[in-house]
Amino acid sequence: MIRDKENELRVVRNTMEQNEEIIVKVRPFYGRRSKPSYCEARIVSVAQVYQEKERAWKEELEHLRSRLSASEKGENALRAQLAGCQRQTDTMSRTIDGLRDEKTGLLRKVSRLLGSSTVDPLQVRGFSVSNLNAN
Repeated sequence: MIRDKENELRVVRNTMEQNEEIIVKVRPFYGRRSKPSYCEARIVSVAQVYQEKERAWKEELEHLRSRLSASEKGENALRAQLAGCQRQTDTMSRTIDGLRDEKTGLLRKVSRLLGSSTVDPLQVRGFSVSNLNAN
């Protein structure tokens, strides 16, 4: 969109330059009169219209550039936030994997202790491997 406006602005500038060249060429022929001819007045009027359009397009182009800049800043902030979330997800996944490994190790240890004759059943009362697996 900005490129389109820049192209339009370039066309207007070229047209204005051509009109200014015409004004410069026409003025010597009609410059002796106190009042400008219709042709001179019309050329000046057209040049003023193009100048106003150029000014309006410059303002719009500046507005679009500022919106683009704000959008890029917002996009960069979202990308940074997304990267932070991804790091947090990776950390949590590693933590979950570690806890899962720890749970598996503890279940094996409980299973060995329950199967061992040296363990007092009262020490592990209320605990069973099936109860631990359910959690």
